[in-house]
Amino acid sequence: MASKQSDTKKPSQPIAKVKRDVVDEVAGKRVHEVKLDEHESVIFDKAVAALADDLDTYRRGGVLVHVVRNSPERVTYKRKAGAVRPGMLAIKVMARPTLGLRLATAARWIDMKGKGYVKAPVPKEVVDQVYEAGHWPGVRDLLSVSDSPTMRPDGTVLQESGYDDRSGIYVQLAQKFPKVAEEPTQLDAAKALARIADLFCDFPFANEVAKSAAVSIALTIVARPAIDGPTPLFIAHASTPGTGKSLLQDLAVAIATGSIPEHNSRLPKEEEEARKIVTSILSSGARVAMFDNASGKVGSPIFDALLTSRTWTGRILGRGAMATMPVQTVFLTNGNNLQIKGDLARRAIVVELETTIANPEMRDGFKHGHEVAQLARENHAELLWCALTVLRAWTSSGKWQPHASWGAFDSWSSLVGGAIEYAGMPSPLSARATSASIGGDENLGQLTALLDELARLDVGEFRVRSLLSQLYGAQGPYEGIVGDALREVCEEIAPPMRAGAEPDAQRLGWWMRSQKGRVSTSRRRLVAAGNTGGVARWRVESMTGAPELEPPPATPYDGPDDEQAEIPF
Repeated sequence: MASKQSDTKKPSQPIAKVKRDVVDEVAGKRVHEVKLDEHESVIFDKAVAALADDLDTYRRGGVLVHVVRNSPERVTYKRKAGAVRPGMLAIKVMARPTLGLRLATAARWIDMKGKGYVKAPVPKEVVDQVYEAGHWPGVRDLLSVSDSPTMRPDGTVLQESGYDDRSGIYVQLAQKFPKVAEEPTQLDAAKALARIADLFCDFPFANEVAKSAAVSIALTIVARPAIDGPTPLFIAHASTPGTGKSLLQDLAVAIATGSIPEHNSRLPKEEEEARKIVTSILSSGARVAMFDNASGKVGSPIFDALLTSRTWTGRILGRGAMATMPVQTVFLTNGNNLQIKGDLARRAIVVELETTIANPEMRDGFKHGHEVAQLARENHAELLWCALTVLRAWTSSGKWQPHASWGAFDSWSSLVGGAIEYAGMPSPLSARATSASIGGDENLGQLTALLDELARLDVGEFRVRSLLSQLYGAQGPYEGIVGDALREVCEEIAPPMRAGAEPDAQRLGWWMRSQKGRVSTSRRRLVAAGNTGGVARWRVESMTGAPELEPPPATPYDGPDDEQAEIPF
């Protein structure tokens, strides 16, 4: 028979026609057959069908990806010094050559030559078509990767290696981990949380809520796939250098992942560069990203958008195409005497550290010492079991359900905040950034100062340019110390273009529009009073409970000297 003869011929020789598109299973894996003399749409469909059966190919954010493991690292902590730990798993966007190799592996490619079919390479145009398609039916979606047990979106624990169809998570365990019970008790959770919290005992927390917030970092990273929505930014903050902010975050990450995070420099101010960095982090599937040693004002439109988004759209480096990917990374930063900019105050958890020592890095008498993060790495399997026990005890208790408690972060507060409270510690929600924490909301402080001064001076309805003319005019009604406070806040909001000039009227007007209707801390708000010739008019509205304001300072007496003045008696 021809089929028998084909078995003995060399690969370069014609082989018998095969009517089926899928050849018999080889070593338990289906082998697809693609005939290059068929219509290109048929070839494309068969190529994609072959990729759908390829265990190393996934789709994520509109691009094809595969999972890689970074270079192994040599362990340096004492009891296991010299051992080699596998590198972290990462998601990598598939390059064209890699796709060509996957296609060649996933299918048997043949072409008609003379009277029969012969083996053929994958045509470049087919690779290009598949690469650029953007839609690959049957190819598995990849949510995230983990080299340790993690949480599924339904609150159960994923503890086995392999791709999980229920969640879209790929797990490749880097070591042996103890099994987490299906229904741990509340007592189990309390003991497990106490074990984790003990590692944070050497840090000078401002209060117990700050300690709870530190623990919540580790639990958030572990629970991230089960959180149906965004997670807050975690800020470790202090007024004095050397209090252990970076070490605290290293410890939290080591508990959750068994690794120390890369200490990135702070996010660049240039929006386009910041967008590239965020896109690179998210496309890699990184579980955590840490921006170390922030200074001054923290916040940007990029972070404001990122921290409340389920997905992120950016241009993939080296590919040129835009991709929309899930936001599964937990973001951390730290610094001294920080100030929150813009909307970030409503999107951050602050771990506040306090010390009365001038040089806190010189403290001694620690229980765990400066090697506490390495200690957590050494005991990663046990500590991860503790974190998963806390979370699973809560999700299996019958009490876990989403509830409105923090806007976009409801799912996070319900799962992580609820689990921590269930296990006996204060809720980390009380560590949310406020106007009283780390400099507060800059816009709110400026709005309060502006509205209070406008109300104090009884300005009434005004236009921005007219107000500035009255403030800075030679014979304006607010010259001298009467208008000093109002001038100061206007210059802070809209700095002058050059020294000695008025504030930028256009920028001040834009800022006012962005704050329209917002209630200040003194119960006042800026409302639109109409417009004249297309120019907006504004007024201050005092709401119920607005405090009385002291009158403006009196203008210095400018009459005749005392000795020349007439005495009326």
